[in-house]
Amino acid sequence: MRLLHKFFLANLLLIITIPAVGNDAAIPRLQQYLKATFPNNELVLDRPMLEQLAWVEGSAYRTSEMDASSGELTVHREIPRAMSRIFCIRQLRQGKPENYTAFVAPQPEDGRLTRESFNHLSALMRRLSDAEYTALEASVILSSVTLSNSSLQQARKTIPEIELPNDTVQFLATTAPYAKAVYPLAAACEKQCPAINTLLTTLFLPDTHFRHMLYVEGGVGMYQHLGRLVSQKQITRSGLDLWYAGWVANITGFRGHLSPHGSLYLTEDTYQSMQQLKLGLDRMLLQPGYTPLADYLGWKAERLGFNGRLDNGMSEFGLAWLAATLRIHRAQNAEQLVTAWHQLPNDTRKRLAAHVSRLLTQPDLPTPTYGPAVFANALAVCDGNIGKTLVQVLPAYFSALERAEELKKSGRMQTSVPVNFNLLASKESIEQLLASGPKTLIDVDSLTGAVQLVTLD
Repeated sequence: MRLLHKFFLANLLLIITIPAVGNDAAIPRLQQYLKATFPNNELVLDRPMLEQLAWVEGSAYRTSEMDASSGELTVHREIPRAMSRIFCIRQLRQGKPENYTAFVAPQPEDGRLTRESFNHLSALMRRLSDAEYTALEASVILSSVTLSNSSLQQARKTIPEIELPNDTVQFLATTAPYAKAVYPLAAACEKQCPAINTLLTTLFLPDTHFRHMLYVEGGVGMYQHLGRLVSQKQITRSGLDLWYAGWVANITGFRGHLSPHGSLYLTEDTYQSMQQLKLGLDRMLLQPGYTPLADYLGWKAERLGFNGRLDNGMSEFGLAWLAATLRIHRAQNAEQLVTAWHQLPNDTRKRLAAHVSRLLTQPDLPTPTYGPAVFANALAVCDGNIGKTLVQVLPAYFSALERAEELKKSGRMQTSVPVNFNLLASKESIEQLLASGPKTLIDVDSLTGAVQLVTLD
């Protein structure tokens, strides 16, 4: 067998061992890119921000979101994402008509975020204290350098007794309590924000990932940690709002590497799903033990017209899960999804129904990562062909989860390690997967959870 990603572990070692790129070498490139992207000084970043952001230059780690649509960049793709996020939350913080215009500039007119929705998000940002907002901007920069060479080196130096996670978000949660010692930007923020470590710990809550919830990447277990915090009265409404503000910032620049001057991604459709999910999270504060997953899927099913669609044991929840994973928000696209589902082999339908059942009933399932990126990138390569995407991608998706389960049952993989689809979401892997024949198989790295394509020579 030949692993198509046989260099994955080598790249992982590079991330860990290569000396950090010097800030002095990277900062001029960042300044040049910033000036070219925002030529009229629409975005200004201070020196500590640039020095911290420079940590990501030279990092081998990158996400594969919309890999097929990405052009060549002169900087690491996390840099335009970070700049887009800072630009967008500053527009929300100011909240004026001209800020709304700048925020939605990259969005197509059809489906553009409404002024009313912008105002609602703006109110969230304006409720933050100055210290909270300072921590929020810092969190955006730190999110972009997670798992960089310098971050790993400094974290190992600061907290050598703690095992550092391979997951980017979990890495942030692990290092947040020590942020001033790990990240120079956090130390620079201390004067304006003495509680920077505490606020970053709230912004980077462990095992509480809003985008995973939004796309239903995992099951009821996604809400367990937040539920514990609620039951132990360790999180307040203001704390939950600060955490949510961090995810609003994240989502604004989710595709900032494609268009950093505004928010390409946070459209009205995305906002409606975010708002519905946030209502469910707010309800957790008032009703300990409540889990929003079933109600969120039910809302999506009703919104897309899936109610009552039962066929061969497939409930509307299964269609709602597909819609969430594929980021389908509108009824006309939902009809294409129903048509595509009828094209699936019976075996794939059964695996889908079993998967959704597990999501709703098994809280101990680790949440896979980057699954929606695989579907989004496949859709981009297929020119939006939902049927072809599902026929080719769903079996590979389920095979990866099943392979991981086999490894865990045999003791060859730790039960806590999530399946990681980031490599599979790369443009090269997507093209291989879509063109694959019957000899293409899926394997999972037992150490990292990385999904890899395998071919039989």
